[in-house]
Amino acid sequence: MTPKQFLQFAQILPDPLLLVTNTGEILMVNRAVTTLLSVPRSKLIGQILVDLVSDSEEKLKEYLRACSQSRQMILGTLMFSSHSGKEIDCRSRGAVVQPRSAESPAILLLRLEKRSGSKFLIHALNKEIQQRQRIQSELAKSNEALKQTLTKLQTALDAVQTEKMSGLGQLVAGIAHEINNPISFIHGNLPHAKDYYDDLLALIHLYQQEYPQPSSAIQDKIVELDFDFLEQDIDKLLHSMQTGSNRVKEIVKSLRNFSRLDEAEFKEVDIHEGLDATLMLLQNRLSASDRNCNIEVIKNYGKLPLIHCSASAINQVFINLLNNAIDALREDKKKRSLTEK
Repeated sequence: MTPKQFLQFAQILPDPLLLVTNTGEILMVNRAVTTLLSVPRSKLIGQILVDLVSDSEEKLKEYLRACSQSRQMILGTLMFSSHSGKEIDCRSRGAVVQPRSAESPAILLLRLEKRSGSKFLIHALNKEIQQRQRIQSELAKSNEALKQTLTKLQTALDAVQTEKMSGLGQLVAGIAHEINNPISFIHGNLPHAKDYYDDLLALIHLYQQEYPQPSSAIQDKIVELDFDFLEQDIDKLLHSMQTGSNRVKEIVKSLRNFSRLDEAEFKEVDIHEGLDATLMLLQNRLSASDRNCNIEVIKNYGKLPLIHCSASAINQVFINLLNNAIDALREDKKKRSLTEK
């Protein structure tokens, strides 16, 4: 972003915005900055940021260094001195818009927000709490969608076992396709939800550091929300959702490998891959049931060449053989071992 492009972009925004180099040289500011600092633009452009703030040079350099290495906004604080000599306490969010090159320094965008004591803190904390509650609500909806997806998948697997492979290829392929879209959406958005949560938590911790003695209203709200519990429980919630979505992704992959409808009828096939996919689909039957008969599967694969065959047909053979073996072992309530070779 050039200074000219920045000016065209920033003039329509109400927030104070500065375009600076990673060494602190001010390249351009918008009208909101001149209003905030009561300094004309002509006297700001070309200035070094360290000459306008009362923060230590080392602190400022460290902040600019962090901003120059991140495309995401980095939170910080800057204490400016206005034209009249009055100090202006600002919260700053900065990120790199043009990385450093051999010909030019990195260019950073800083967005300022004037801080006005406890009133601002209460407003900001309420806003952050509302955002946290919104994220929790979205996570709960995603979790419910994941549960429904797992239920749908389990129902489908039960149907496959009941029908004894009747039209299994088409059924499995259709299920895998239908499940893959919602689970991919959930799986892809979980890291973003974790990042948003971490950002909000970092901001709240910064508030706690900057204002160790909050007002009674804030303290009451923290107690009401049971903040410490929320902080720990959301991490556990996100982890369990990530584990669940990973599990569903593995099952969908196994369903696709099992059906193989998108491949030629006869081709060179890895038999071991088909066995692994089949075992994934039979995992529920292999686990302990109400008969307390847990079956242990020991994989002792040999080195086999690729086999020229129909992958979907050979997988149906495997699942029939394994189902029959499981049924036979269920007759005995003692733990048995099924060895594959």
